[in-house]
Amino acid sequence: MSECLAVPPIDVPSLTRRVRLGDAAAVAEAVQLIPLLPPGPESASLLLSLPPHSDRLLQSVVLEAWDRHVSWAQAMLYGAAQPFACSDSPERDNLETVRHALGLSAHGAKNVQAVSRRLFTLFASTLGLLQRGQISRGHVWGLIEMTADLDDHEAGLIEDRVITDAP
Repeated sequence: MSECLAVPPIDVPSLTRRVRLGDAAAVAEAVQLIPLLPPGPESASLLLSLPPHSDRLLQSVVLEAWDRHVSWAQAMLYGAAQPFACSDSPERDNLETVRHALGLSAHGAKNVQAVSRRLFTLFASTLGLLQRGQISRGHVWGLIEMTADLDDHEAGLIEDRVITDAP
């Protein structure tokens, strides 16, 4: 995933309105800006406002931007699951709450809680990258699988390597 760079102050809602109105200069400005914007509601709104297009380069830029947003949304989901994953309440009660809230199987809810617990207790760097859309969900899942049977120190060493190797 590409890294979001520092963006000079820009009124994204205003740009989005101009794009929706069909302003060609605003569309061109948005296309240049999209790779630099961090994921979140404002940049998602801008992406949604782009007119249909057949330009392969633009399609690639939009695809990458949506992938950053999916990573960001996944980080938000793990954040919402964190109180259940790290609470002192009985695990069964928490599992059922997460399962029903997300419409998952018991196994799926257990996975969400396990990933959330690891991100919030051990893998803060990975969580930050996921929140910024700078690492994919696949990298996070791979990290969790690779470190499931390791102690915290060994898991931290693996995290450093995964982060370094992430595109």
